[in-house]
Amino acid sequence: MAVYSPGQEPGKPYRVLEPISAADCAGAPAGGRVWGDAEKAIETLKEKAAALNADAVVKVRCGAAPLLNNCWAAQKCSGDAIALQ
Repeated sequence: MAVYSPGQEPGKPYRVLEPISAADCAGAPAGGRVWGDAEKAIETLKEKAAALNADAVVKVRCGAAPLLNNCWAAQKCSGDAIALQ
């Protein structure tokens, strides 16, 4: 599943299926819930997009989300699941 940051495009026409988001709070050692891992959040984002039969995710942005999912500083990523035309 391809992931494109803001300003990047897949190079083919596409339609947006729906906006999606994902968060992670597994970045601390020994499974602590102190901060998140953006790469793990992106993997979850890809899984959500695949469940929608999307071809890619565009406009992917990640950042800290304080006090999310019982975590001091989770990483939350969001973007648009798309289907190439």
